[in-house]
Amino acid sequence: MAWSKIGSLEERFQACDVPESITTRLSTKALVESIAKYPLNYLIFAYDNPLTAVQIIIDYSHLHQELQSRDDAISELTDLYSKSTIITDDNVDSQNSRIVLSYKDEMFLGYLLLFEITTKSIDINSGQILLKVVEDKILEESSQKEIFSDFFMTPLVAIKNCLQNSSPSGYRTPTTTIYTPLGHELVGYLYPEMSQSDIDSITREAAMQYSDATVLRPASNVYNCHSYAWYSDDPSNNIWLESHLNPYTSQLHYYWTYDYYEEWYEYNSTKATYMQSSPLQSHSARITPSGDYISKWRNGPLMQHSKTDCPYFTTEMHYYKTRYFPSNYINFTGTTVVLPGTTNYYSISNIDEEADPYDYDVTASFIVNPSQTPFTFTTINKATQTYSLQCNDYGAYKIRAEYERQPGYLFYGELLVICVGSRTMQRIQDENVTDLERFLRDNWDHISE
Repeated sequence: MAWSKIGSLEERFQACDVPESITTRLSTKALVESIAKYPLNYLIFAYDNPLTAVQIIIDYSHLHQELQSRDDAISELTDLYSKSTIITDDNVDSQNSRIVLSYKDEMFLGYLLLFEITTKSIDINSGQILLKVVEDKILEESSQKEIFSDFFMTPLVAIKNCLQNSSPSGYRTPTTTIYTPLGHELVGYLYPEMSQSDIDSITREAAMQYSDATVLRPASNVYNCHSYAWYSDDPSNNIWLESHLNPYTSQLHYYWTYDYYEEWYEYNSTKATYMQSSPLQSHSARITPSGDYISKWRNGPLMQHSKTDCPYFTTEMHYYKTRYFPSNYINFTGTTVVLPGTTNYYSISNIDEEADPYDYDVTASFIVNPSQTPFTFTTINKATQTYSLQCNDYGAYKIRAEYERQPGYLFYGELLVICVGSRTMQRIQDENVTDLERFLRDNWDHISE
């Protein structure tokens, strides 16, 4: 079977596996040479933190596990790194015995060295040798910007900063605030785009690795999988959205916790998350009506693919669909777009003639955060099923009625009420907006106007 036809990541690791009985007999130099051209090195372009990709490869590769046990691993990695360069049309320099690697392999080697020095103690002499190698490579590559971009040099700069006890380059700081469809605040990041040569190289690599998948947009460093799947699929989207702010603080869960989406089965879902033990390994995708997946591969391209034909594990999947605000069975009448501080009246329009009105359970909630009550909900007349709602904060509210006609047969209905500013209310009227859920999702930043 051709390499590009092996879809799942698990199968690719199995295809590349070298038994321990062989790896233990290899010299450290031979291990390093094999690792430098390991077929799965492209994973550094698939995960938000390239060091996560390095850890995944170590976890699943006996070659890399064996290297971790060698005392001279740093020395041999440094030696090969000092001689390596990337493939171009005219850079094969046999006189200097340069080792020519592909774009992905050279970058992976840099990130592997960064992983080694950040997870292990390194002696002073080895650190000085590596620092000299890195400084020489930075000096050389900085003079050839047409070949070596700033993005390509990211691992070099990070290694230098780490060895000099400086702040590692590229660590992210919050730069903007974005919102879920119903108003939960999230932290977004803004990053510069890569060079065209980086974009071309990474796009070409993804297309070659997964020939059954389709490139929909070229590689990009300004948005990632979570941003595309959950925040916006618009080509102008330039937000990088982390799944977690730290290992204990999930951002993505706000999209399906008291918000616009709810967890569902794979069928009829529109979004999927590839959830693993570490938040850094998570991935998000949109699901098309035909069952194909569309996802952004870190700073790689936007790809259309099957669920398993991608650089992510599928051992734990979660699926989501748009939350449904039902109007069947129990229907409400009343104003759905209101101004803050105003009192509006609602009633059930189809009371069951055989039912006792007092058997109807009618409640209101603030959808953005049900634990808050920035509203006053009053029963005006239980016999006629009339109620009043005063919303005191901008956002989305829900009135829900339930009635159990007989055991096991629950009738229910929900009415979405949105509280907006006067200009936004006028806009809704002028544009004859009927899909309030979508309007709220697309215009959250301006609802108070």
